[in-house]
Amino acid sequence: MGRSVAPLNRLVPAVALLLAAAAVGTTVLLRDDDPTAAVGDALRIVYAVEDVTTQERTVEVVEVERPVRSRRLAGDNGSATTDEGVFDRVDGRWRQVAVVPPGEVGADLRLPAALSWAEGHLLASRDGTGTVAGRRCTWWLTREPLDIAVVAPATAADRTRSCVDAAGLLLADNWRSGGRDLRRRTATEVHALDAVNVFDGATPAPLQAGLVLTVVRPQDGPADDLVVLAAPPGLTLEVAVQFGDLDPGTKDVVRRTVRTIYAGQGELVVVDQVRGPAEARGVPVAVSSLGSGRAQATGGGIVVTVPLGPDQLLRVRSSLPYDELIAWLSSVRRR
Repeated sequence: MGRSVAPLNRLVPAVALLLAAAAVGTTVLLRDDDPTAAVGDALRIVYAVEDVTTQERTVEVVEVERPVRSRRLAGDNGSATTDEGVFDRVDGRWRQVAVVPPGEVGADLRLPAALSWAEGHLLASRDGTGTVAGRRCTWWLTREPLDIAVVAPATAADRTRSCVDAAGLLLADNWRSGGRDLRRRTATEVHALDAVNVFDGATPAPLQAGLVLTVVRPQDGPADDLVVLAAPPGLTLEVAVQFGDLDPGTKDVVRRTVRTIYAGQGELVVVDQVRGPAEARGVPVAVSSLGSGRAQATGGGIVVTVPLGPDQLLRVRSSLPYDELIAWLSSVRRR
């Protein structure tokens, strides 16, 4: 489902916008003397944000519970992404704004492998190192912020300088677009969490039936629809669903997808087998017996898309290093 973001609201994709309230359990501040420590599957990042054009200063809180729950909050407003859909919080009240399958990116960024691959294809470049919120990080130059757009090369007029630590956390960025500085964002705290209470104990208002554009049905296991799947090494099956995208205003399905999610050891692989109109974008890549495909670096990881026939597509989003991802894809065979 396409989503657009107005220029000064493009702090994160619509599916990723969230706001933070109290999480379940006690939070533990990561030690300053261990700035590259892993944060586990649940975390909170607090950002100081400055809108350079208006001089307005705000606080953003991002909370993530991997692999399928996250939210971003600013005051009483924000958004969340879970295994059931996308939600908005306005004036402290939650409501569902879209049905989506589990596995959407939300605020759960998966940056290390994506940036490494992008650097090799001259889509991103390093620009020194630093320390933010007591954590060592590497500064990267890209065209737009890492949580709102596909990674592309910076230009003199459009550039974002982002600091990412060894665990893949986005700790700071300075965004310039059209020759104007727009925003500065800097993490002030990074906490490990026991869990994320996404809706603060409330029940979100449901999405009106007429606005549902995606129908999701769970599966008992991974479906070998277009290809035959096996779990990537070290990962296990998290969830599998079938979903259909509807023609707006009708009940006609224009695209059917089987999604299988593998997770483990902090890694994630989301596999979509798509029947219907879909497009492969990015850098041409070879994927062994499956043929050729296209690859992109995104905030959610490396995305490899392989056309398998007319209106048939395999799309994989992964946090795995590119070589490991391609080695696994090379073991996948057509059904």
